Amino acid sequence: MKLTIPKKFILLIIVIGVLVFSSDYFLLDSSKNKFIESESQKINANLVLARQSIEDRLREYQSITQIISKELSLKKLVNSNVNTKEWESEKGHSIEHFQDFCTSIKDCLKIRYINSKGDEVIRIEKKYGSFESKEVAKLNLQNIKNRTYFKSVIETQREMLYVSRLDLNIEHDKVEEPYVPTLRVGKPLYNSENKLQGVLMINFYGQKIIDIIKSIDEDYTLLSEDLRYIIHPQNPAYQWGRQLDTIYRAVIHRNKDGRYIHLGHDFTKGGGNRARTVYDKIHIRAFWRENLA
Repeated sequence: MKLTIPKKFILLIIVIGVLVFSSDYFLLDSSKNKFIESESQKINANLVLARQSIEDRLREYQSITQIISKELSLKKLVNSNVNTKEWESEKGHSIEHFQDFCTSIKDCLKIRYINSKGDEVIRIEKKYGSFESKEVAKLNLQNIKNRTYFKSVIETQREMLYVSRLDLNIEHDKVEEPYVPTLRVGKPLYNSENKLQGVLMINFYGQKIIDIIKSIDEDYTLLSEDLRYIIHPQNPAYQWGRQLDTIYRAVIHRNKDGRYIHLGHDFTKGGGNRARTVYDKIHIRAFWRENLA
């Protein structure tokens, strides 16, 4: 059938329309891919910056712990026979030095000397923001032999340091309220005969680590190994799930390029049913799991 001029014209318009639409589609798709790639590069750069900033802070905490572990009175205490006159004298000197250190170190919450049985021998503590640290009375000292961080530092090689996970402080087997995010750095202490005598343990204010992450990007989340929230940018009620035993877990999907995308929440403790209704494709833009989690 021979097309008339109007029909040819209409067909031409349709063809041009399809071409224009296709061109726009490919341009939009290309722009979308470029935008995603650009955002991905920003995310990766921010993650590197966050990691470097946190590692710098951890190195500072480790250096502080090393310096205190070399303090002369503490060395003498470790090498003295327990409850002798010399031991009591060096214990008194160590208490004074621990107080000076804890007062002068802004992020310091506690400095403890704990014997190999898990008994706190010296405990100096300070509220964050306070300019005064104090010795805890003998009556209030605790045995922490069952705490994970104590078991871990006891097993740490001589001259090596242990860094705990970021979690909430616990007192007398209960989470302290109001919540105190805590990071612990410990070192095993040996006497001159190479016998383990105890550990030096310093509690640092963990909120500073959280602040570093948030200062780089408010939308970052930090997850524990079982995908419970440590940091959640939208709802604090989801945070510290491992210790508070909340039912909220992240649902993580791995893209073809290997990157992780946070898709939503799992509302079952067992992790069987993965609901994505509360925050569908939430704009938390990165999943990062490191030592701190």
